[in-house]
Amino acid sequence: MANKKNLPNIPIYIGDWERDCNVLTLESEAAWMRIIFKMWTAGKKSVYKLPTKGLQNLWRCSPEKMEEILTELQDYDICEVHIDGRFIEFTSRRFKKENEVSEIRSEAVSKRKDRKTINKTSTKDLQITENENENENENENENENENENENENEKSGVDENSELLKSKSVKIDFENIIKIFNEICFNLPKVQKITKNRKSVINARIKDYGLNEIGIVFQKVSQNNFLNGENDRGWNADFDWIMNPNNFIKILEGKYNEKSKQQFASKAQAGGSDELRRKTAERLGLIQS
Repeated sequence: MANKKNLPNIPIYIGDWERDCNVLTLESEAAWMRIIFKMWTAGKKSVYKLPTKGLQNLWRCSPEKMEEILTELQDYDICEVHIDGRFIEFTSRRFKKENEVSEIRSEAVSKRKDRKTINKTSTKDLQITENENENENENENENENENENENENEKSGVDENSELLKSKSVKIDFENIIKIFNEICFNLPKVQKITKNRKSVINARIKDYGLNEIGIVFQKVSQNNFLNGENDRGWNADFDWIMNPNNFIKILEGKYNEKSKQQFASKAQAGGSDELRRKTAERLGLIQS
């Protein structure tokens, strides 16, 4: 059987690509696609490293244009970029995650095969009694069921939010969270529908950071001019982009603060912001029961 990593075709996850790359210029999107192609032809490696001159040749651009594209890829968190002297290294988070899952599955299958081989050899060489054979088979079946359950969980993509709801019996008022977002981030596109994917994302952010931090992120976004469209392309954030785990933590930690062209400087404005933050926290606090 051919190695899936060496197939001549590459899967494109349209939803992820559209969500992540729709903020890029066409030349930057094409440049990133060329890097993805290089990773794929190298065996679906998650890291691709090359000298700056080689990158200019790959992208067929000047040093100035190369710097511009690199800055754009980093600003919009498309990939991880590391510059080491005259070398530049790109890391695809999707390829990295898929490779890690593939290794875990391969290791689980290998261990199961080894265990079966050892059990067969022991039965033949040591003439294990009938009762001992029965006990061993029961143990083996239990271990196999555990491994099969682990593999099924990986394949079905059981997320952290389902486990949270099972263990803590948390009830989330999704409609109230969306209503608060639409009211606070009134300059951004309003959320019209609460989809299954959006519920899953909200659950994940609550598990990671708590309800109060979600309110703080909404406040930070509402006060940030860059995220509200005051940039060179008129791009603005939306609910799905904000709740993306990579973007959420960057907003929370203040990465986008420096991109804001204006800050609420007066005491009256600062006081109003604090009051709005307090009220938002109170409203979010009523959601969890």
